[in-house]
Amino acid sequence: MWCSELVDLNNLQIQYKLFLNIGMGEVSLHILCDVSPKAYGAVTYFLCITKEGRVKVSFIISRSKIALLKTLALARLELMVALISGRLGKYFQNTFPSFTKEIYLWSVSKIVRHWVKVSSKIWIPFVSYRVALVQPLTHPKLWNHCSGFENPADLTTRGESARKFLASSLWWTGPACLSRPLQSWLTMFAKST
Repeated sequence: MWCSELVDLNNLQIQYKLFLNIGMGEVSLHILCDVSPKAYGAVTYFLCITKEGRVKVSFIISRSKIALLKTLALARLELMVALISGRLGKYFQNTFPSFTKEIYLWSVSKIVRHWVKVSSKIWIPFVSYRVALVQPLTHPKLWNHCSGFENPADLTTRGESARKFLASSLWWTGPACLSRPLQSWLTMFAKST
């Protein structure tokens, strides 16, 4: 099935010169992650607020994996995608140190946010090992809650068609609330907790 969708990718255009024409101001990195029983994934965006106050959100990269054949609890998959998100965040911190002074990690899972805030030594081995990998990559305060409805990473977990990804404004520009002032989207996502 997926081979027949390769033709749709001929229409794909990704802008690589993200901030060239807009007069860079403040830039922050946003990584949103989600899981399903079939797959898990993370999507990364740069959010740039120009010196004139305009907001531009740009898709950077996505990572997804198919869930293991052995069925795992969703909370464990959330922890695995938290590790992917942490690695993406660390990669961008190292690659673009001047751009990534502010990083926001967004997850639907409240459990993962709790796990990464506490010492990894108190958890069962599966959780303990992954929390120990996530903690050096991210600070617990970077983790925020977002609703599944506003989360573009949800698309990576559903096995969507290439055509659906190409047509999705949620995928390419992130949640609409990211284009609003910082306090409004922090408040909006907080309401869904």
